[in-house]
Amino acid sequence: MSPHIQRVSSIDVIKGVTALFMIFTHLVYFFCGFSNTALAIFVGFVDFTTFSLFFFFSGTGIYLSYLRPDISKEEFIKKKPK
Repeated sequence: MSPHIQRVSSIDVIKGVTALFMIFTHLVYFFCGFSNTALAIFVGFVDFTTFSLFFFFSGTGIYLSYLRPDISKEEFIKKKPK
């Protein structure tokens, strides 16, 4: 019997927050456009940062799943999402 492995909830929270910021920046682009240069630069920076963080923490979650002791590496590669 394998021990129960719990998800790291902080990774999910960070991914959720970055996804919300990404949605917010897309809404700002949609409603404000590039009329204000300072706003466009700030929103572009936030957009790039949130995408990078989301991508990084998605990879971190996959890596932590890969390290789980209750599943073999072959099973991990073949496992399909539910």
